Amino acid sequence: MNRRETRSRSARTVHPGSPATRTTTAPTRRAGPARVSLLAGVVAGVVCVGLSTAPASASGAEPVVSRGVTIPTFYNPPTELPAADGTLIRSEAMPLGLGIPGLDGRPMPGTATRLMYKSTDSAGQPVAVTGAYIEPSATWHKPGPRPLVAVASGTMGQGDQCAPSFALQHPLTLNGNTVSVGYESLAIYRILATGAAVVITDYVGLGATDRLHTYANRLDQGHALLDAARAARAVPGASVTANSPTGLYGYSQGGGASAAAAELQPSYAPDVKLAGTYA
Repeated sequence: MNRRETRSRSARTVHPGSPATRTTTAPTRRAGPARVSLLAGVVAGVVCVGLSTAPASASGAEPVVSRGVTIPTFYNPPTELPAADGTLIRSEAMPLGLGIPGLDGRPMPGTATRLMYKSTDSAGQPVAVTGAYIEPSATWHKPGPRPLVAVASGTMGQGDQCAPSFALQHPLTLNGNTVSVGYESLAIYRILATGAAVVITDYVGLGATDRLHTYANRLDQGHALLDAARAARAVPGASVTANSPTGLYGYSQGGGASAAAAELQPSYAPDVKLAGTYA
């Protein structure tokens, strides 16, 4: 699909369908036209803006240049994908752009790993999705295994350079008419400070260079978030396991994704031990 074609199917309002799922919905306030216009202007000024061109290569042999930003070849999916959803396809160490050395020698707030894993799109077809896992440096002091929080990012943009995992490494990207700010880092770092591990998804087509990002597609986003939680267990050095309680977190675009994932979890990913959802 040409990257200048329409973004996606329209979003749907969803509600968690599992009795075991706790959903917290932030209160909303009706905004007038002036406030909406101001908010839209602010968001357009801080998130990643601009469409990307069609990928130069999806074979993994060459990097993709998206609006003048070179996307690492890691984001180029292989031609054949594994069968099981959540299977880790590849991983590599990833420096955090806002990380600092800790007093004990461990990086703060944690050690990051870039991921590519297998998911299923809304058409029932296999798809490669990218993201990142962060093993926290903070100790988990509460009873039970270390929990995992699967983070669904708010709207970043449509080009591959807008991938949330890319923004973790490059908190601020300025290139021509592209401005990208990794604004999810604050929420992610606060979660890591509690001792919980974090995995973040780039969604379908945002990051992975073989297709257009299906913006606000309920099934694509819900599947991608749940499969990120599955893939996190296979990351080398990860302390989370299948017994780790998993929380879903997201607002804006991510709120729709986390709510959809909570609704889909009983049928799509019953092996994910869902403990709660913030949407």
